[in-house]
Amino acid sequence: MLDDKDSVFPINRYLGPDFFCDREDESNKLIEALKNGRNTVLMAPRRFGKTGLIHHTFHRIKAKRKNVITVFLDIYSAKDLSDFNSQFLSAVSEALASDSTKIWETVSTFFKSLRPIVSFDPFTGVPEVSLSAETPQKVEKDLGEILRILDAQKKPVYVAIDEFQQIESFPENADAILRTHIQQCKNISFIFSGSQKHLLLPIFADAKRPFYASTDFLHLQKIDKDQYATYIQNQFAKRKKSIEEEDVNYILDWCRVHTYYVQVICNKLDSMGVKKINHQHVIDVMTGTIKEQDAVMSSIKAMLPVNQWELFRAICIEDEISSYTSKDFIQKHRLASSAAVVQSMKALEEKEMIYISGIDTKTERAIYEAYNVFFAKWVKHRKAVSGI
Repeated sequence: MLDDKDSVFPINRYLGPDFFCDREDESNKLIEALKNGRNTVLMAPRRFGKTGLIHHTFHRIKAKRKNVITVFLDIYSAKDLSDFNSQFLSAVSEALASDSTKIWETVSTFFKSLRPIVSFDPFTGVPEVSLSAETPQKVEKDLGEILRILDAQKKPVYVAIDEFQQIESFPENADAILRTHIQQCKNISFIFSGSQKHLLLPIFADAKRPFYASTDFLHLQKIDKDQYATYIQNQFAKRKKSIEEEDVNYILDWCRVHTYYVQVICNKLDSMGVKKINHQHVIDVMTGTIKEQDAVMSSIKAMLPVNQWELFRAICIEDEISSYTSKDFIQKHRLASSAAVVQSMKALEEKEMIYISGIDTKTERAIYEAYNVFFAKWVKHRKAVSGI
């Protein structure tokens, strides 16, 4: 039963197949690889829906096959291999426990040799498992023990490690250590997902790296526009609300069919309390969303070097650009030299202000867009109203 307080357009969590749009082909590919013991690298820009896809894939697997263990961990906050171990152990313990109240019992039964520390979040009451950081030898041994115990389960085990490129920042030679232990596993299949392609891809595509030629690759594309449009209208219909197809397509185009931003706009429309959503409602929500970016965009403009800000502004105004060193582009937006533009482009990509969204079929050059749709819309809005 749908709670009136819950939106039919979730933003930051997976609520089940009824709130998930398409991705059937991608999900099928992940399921086929997992079931046949192949590891997969899943790449997508941030907030594109890769985490939701992983949870949806695990949901589909467990709906058809009860005797399977799925483990999901996001290592974005991990600073080193010790942090990784603690987060991994916590995720594994949660997956093995029959319910959250039995995590301590699970840890004591399976991982007592690791001497784990179990505490409880003071705000949520959720149990948390951690390991004390000791010698590098102990940290590596702990990792091997976690994987050994998980691999020894009598059920197939599927592990998804999100933001896997984070291991590039670990002080240890993490990819070599992980590869050494992972290749010994016979009962575990892995999904390595990440949003920073320029960091993630070399881990698996560089012939000199330990993980080379050890995985499948899946690059997540935008959801089919027609399917997404149908989904949006159907979701509103669940609330006994209506929206014209023309307005749905307007939302999708405005958000560049980028999952997170589409969901945000639709979530806000859903919360308005009107039964018939018209074009003015859509415009009002979009305008309000742009204005919400004032404070953060002012801070970003102040923090970025002038050359980087001017290039970012130019890309936002153009929507997308491939020939960013061309004389016409540089002169039109009064940018610095082509060498300075190249340097700024690299810096903006590293800061995740822009990303490569595709390839120009005519020139075979990379197409660059602003990472954050709302930021790009703010820039265009400011130019329109004040010329800034």
